[in-house]
Amino acid sequence: MNITYKTYERKASENRTPCTIKLSHNVRMESPKDRLKQARAAAGFKNPTDAARSHPRDLNINTLISNENGTRPISRKAAEKYGRVFGVDPGWLLFGGEVATTVDKRLQDAVLSASDAPPIIKERIINFITFELEQLNKPT
Repeated sequence: MNITYKTYERKASENRTPCTIKLSHNVRMESPKDRLKQARAAAGFKNPTDAARSHPRDLNINTLISNENGTRPISRKAAEKYGRVFGVDPGWLLFGGEVATTVDKRLQDAVLSASDAPPIIKERIINFITFELEQLNKPT
């Protein structure tokens, strides 16, 4: 029994219909590994090694690299760690959706931690926030 294979002299994209070509070039499925890379870069780390070295108690370098390469799926526990370290929502890392940053959560945490600060620091924080809000509401 002879098996023959059909070969093409043209590129694969030339064999596709116009609709298939349009879809394959314009649609990008973003996966958890892509969102993890985006979150790490947005947090100011050039590569996974830099991130793991700056947070040795929270991040395992081999796990982070495997998660970013997509060879190991991101677990819920790992997503929570990455969310805490990179300042993103763990649910966003796993499932996508809205914007990654959790600015409201960071503001809430900052205000709660400031409640334990000495009175002079509390006064500075209040003055700063008041000034910024006045600048925001000032007509240009």
